[in-house]
Amino acid sequence: MLQWLDESGSLRTSQVSARLGVSVDTVRRDLDELEQAGAVHRVRGGAIGARTTPSSFRHRRDASTGARRLIADLVVARLRPGMAIGLDAGTTSVEIARQLPHDLDLTVVTNGPAALAELAGRTDLTAVSIGGRLDTRWMATTGPGAVAAIGDHRLDLAVVGCCALSSNSVDTDSLDEVSTKRAWIDAAERAVAVADETKLGVTGRHRIAQPGDFDELIVCPTDSSAHRNLIAALEDLTEVTTVTEPVTPSRATTRPNPGKEPSP
Repeated sequence: MLQWLDESGSLRTSQVSARLGVSVDTVRRDLDELEQAGAVHRVRGGAIGARTTPSSFRHRRDASTGARRLIADLVVARLRPGMAIGLDAGTTSVEIARQLPHDLDLTVVTNGPAALAELAGRTDLTAVSIGGRLDTRWMATTGPGAVAAIGDHRLDLAVVGCCALSSNSVDTDSLDEVSTKRAWIDAAERAVAVADETKLGVTGRHRIAQPGDFDELIVCPTDSSAHRNLIAALEDLTEVTTVTEPVTPSRATTRPNPGKEPSP
């Protein structure tokens, strides 16, 4: 299986099962053991190489689209009329922008041109573009001007994407985005980090913040033991909401932030 992973970059449980002539449950157990050994990282439906994180906006855009929609569903369901929200340049922010309701009179601030494009032509909300130097690899405006512009806003909510989330760090692979992502945290009454299953239990090149610096983590884990252990560790640090199926009140599980009152 590791040879196939090296060749393709990912493994689908069903495909490995058919190729080896063994049950899907057997493949899942084998992948769990490989993850425990640090050889692979489990994602929904299979596995990817250990410590593999997408290397550009385009790669992130094409990965884990289902998980991204689940996370966006949850964020959008919590919005209230008149809120000012910040969306960073992550791909989940694009999905959130795409799903924003038309009856909430929102103010939406973003340093992501792709998210801003989703809001073009909307007359039911106020869209604010954060200027700065455009990083075309990550499709984000960055630099001192962007950081200062974000700091001029007082936001009810900021949604911050990441490339990696572990028990002691929330990371990005873009050095230029570190300061802008930190600026979103500082500008918001409530800062939320979002991560799909490919980001969990891995590390990136540059630290944004510690998990406890966020008011909430919204994550879409697999049922692997490694992810269960990670979620348990994160729940000791801040509020954690996990989504694994289409969001309904019974399918989004929230654990309160230690030391803070639960959100209303």
